[in-house]
Amino acid sequence: MARSLHRDSSLHRDGGQLTVGRAAALSAAVLIVALVFLQGDVRHRMAGYEAVHGHGILGTVTVTKCSTDGLGTSCRGDFTSQDGSLHRANLTVNGPSGLSDKVLPVSLPAAVTGRGAHEAWSVDGSPWWRPSVVQLAALVPVALALAYLWMLLTGGPAVWRAQAGVLRTMRDQDRETAHREEVRRGHVH
Repeated sequence: MARSLHRDSSLHRDGGQLTVGRAAALSAAVLIVALVFLQGDVRHRMAGYEAVHGHGILGTVTVTKCSTDGLGTSCRGDFTSQDGSLHRANLTVNGPSGLSDKVLPVSLPAAVTGRGAHEAWSVDGSPWWRPSVVQLAALVPVALALAYLWMLLTGGPAVWRAQAGVLRTMRDQDRETAHREEVRRGHVH
């Protein structure tokens, strides 16, 4: 009796192995997190684009320092509106590429999304189009999911469909040859 209880309880423990269900759940969680991040990032970049193109407060940002880490370069600076009524210190600066290579401090035309903004967007260089390492990493699971969905809906690339057709033809020929052999032996009429 003790052995049967032990055997039954071992059936319910899996030792933490990665099962198909767990892999699917993990994949779904990664995909959802990536989609949420990318949605927020797109909104953030759209706000920067709109600020520069007439929906923000225009002025000048003076970039005072830039630092580089494993994920990219970030710059900080002070913003002053064109009319002088708004001063924001130590903002994140989304500037043109190569900004960190310039001799600092450097002043650039820029815009902020509003009076309480925590970052300034350069008018030059279209910083909203430049992806970071984090954004590219978030795109990978989304791209894989879209590719998988495309393969499910279309049957995959044309080459795969052609190869599958060749394999089906070979299988059909083998079946026909086997059927003829069975008829020749008298097993099938």
